[in-house]
Amino acid sequence: MKKYRLLIILIAMTVLISIPGLYLNICDRSFKHPAAAVMIHAVKNNEVQSMIPEPVAGLLGLHNSTADIPDDISAVIEASASANSLHNSNSVSSVSDNEGDGADAGAGETDDPDSETEDDDESEDDEDEDDDEDEEDDEEEEDVFPKEFTTVDDDYFKDACFLGDSRVQGLGLYSDLPAVNYGVVSMQLYKVFERKAISTPTGKVTVPEKLTMDPPYGKVYLKFGINELGWGNNGLFEEYYYTLIDYIKAVEPDATIYVMSVIHVTAAEDASSSVFNNDAINKRNEVIKEIAENEHVYYLDLNEVFTDENGCLPTEDSFDGIHIRAQAMYKWVDYLKTHAIE
Repeated sequence: MKKYRLLIILIAMTVLISIPGLYLNICDRSFKHPAAAVMIHAVKNNEVQSMIPEPVAGLLGLHNSTADIPDDISAVIEASASANSLHNSNSVSSVSDNEGDGADAGAGETDDPDSETEDDDESEDDEDEDDDEDEEDDEEEEDVFPKEFTTVDDDYFKDACFLGDSRVQGLGLYSDLPAVNYGVVSMQLYKVFERKAISTPTGKVTVPEKLTMDPPYGKVYLKFGINELGWGNNGLFEEYYYTLIDYIKAVEPDATIYVMSVIHVTAAEDASSSVFNNDAINKRNEVIKEIAENEHVYYLDLNEVFTDENGCLPTEDSFDGIHIRAQAMYKWVDYLKTHAIE
């Protein structure tokens, strides 16, 4: 009887281990590894949430359906939006007032219809048309998007700031770019607004708080996505990313904003995880690219220089399958220098 009990327990344990792993294999449409091995790997790498279907995770409260944005961050974004709206309405009113002043001025002059010559009228009309054309040209120059990329040198980055995860931190350590770098190990989008990771003379603050303390930046580079692959929730990822970009627009209104893609992982890393793999990275990059287009900011596809013939990060470019070696950092730097907006 004891043998049967042990057999039943063994079968039950196998089922409990294999079913979640089978679910992950089905989601990834990949059966490279046995279901039990996939499940054990997920637990080992803190990927348990990815084993739970989104509807079930929502009921259990494991995946937030909406981003938990701090009130002060929302207030800054709303204030900026209101200010822009007021500015636009004032501009329209100013144009209308000027047109009205012109009409009133004409009516208030002498009643003699012959007091102004036709030549004067034509001259004034020509001047007005020239002014209108100049204003339209200025507006068109400001509104052009996207502008073409150009090549720059190191000086371009003197007023630049980089925000992101450990890969961005590595760029700051090994690139020698004269930029401010707020890359933080294991940083994720939902932590940006709450994690006090930047040291100041008065203590640690969040990245958004530090931006308000710094002088204005001319360029802001963002790179998030690799640590968020385990979320399994594009909607939440998008909401946080949109919020971060809107916040930066509010506190850095004159900055050119760049959104960098998620860099691929090596072939070995790609084969070892059902979540952190290049297929998932490619899908997430499509989302990031769409966010950049909708926000009218510049998308930078770093995989143009960090991908081999198999669609993976070259092994020689990484020391752990994910992070970029110091010796390969020049690829990233060269790409940024040839993809700049003046």
